[in-house]
Amino acid sequence: MKSKLVKWTLAASLATSAFGLGAVASPSSNVEVAQAAYTMFSITDGVNVRSGPGTGYRVLGQLTFNDPISVISKYNSAWSKISYKGKTAYVSNSWIASQPNVQEYYTVNTGGANLNVRSGPGTSYSILFKKSGGSIAAMLNKTNSKWYRIWSGGSRVGYVSAAYLERLPAYSVQTEGVKLYLRTGPGSTYTKIRTLTDYEVLYAVNVESSRWFAVAYADGKIGYVNAKYLTPFPY
Repeated sequence: MKSKLVKWTLAASLATSAFGLGAVASPSSNVEVAQAAYTMFSITDGVNVRSGPGTGYRVLGQLTFNDPISVISKYNSAWSKISYKGKTAYVSNSWIASQPNVQEYYTVNTGGANLNVRSGPGTSYSILFKKSGGSIAAMLNKTNSKWYRIWSGGSRVGYVSAAYLERLPAYSVQTEGVKLYLRTGPGSTYTKIRTLTDYEVLYAVNVESSRWFAVAYADGKIGYVNAKYLTPFPY
């Protein structure tokens, strides 16, 4: 059986050479990693979107800070294939992240009504989804004094009227050299969400307890931190 397999392999190799197809190429570093489409975010202004996976390709446009990006696949360790204005394009992996950089947190203050989240900064733009009154809005950018861009998780990014947003009180983290964690509940026995760092700014949802403050994180989720290590952040 082994002898027959060797003969078949040799014959196939000779046939390939005879038809000028050449040897099978070894895997290269530019093998595209196939996966379902997902959202990433630009980490700064002026990120070039290119026609191919390299700096030698034509620039199709630029991304601004916290722009959502529809990633088709990771082309290689350096570049991702994306959907840009209805076309396939490429962006450097060095300038994108899995989550946006939330600037501030707000309470939706509509008197209980839902707040329209639109595709652009104005009432003439289409409604993408709604935020319920009293919910937490994670602000990504202040487009102007009247309209803010917010994030509601995943690819859900849109614009809301600033008139219906009330900024949460801000606090600066002072760890005093101890390991400080954001937790799922108001106590040290609750699960750790992540480590907090000195001078990090947190936005408090509830400060009624003198020991543990409820604070906003990610897309408006609620976590808890020991109030002893928080000081009011001066705006």
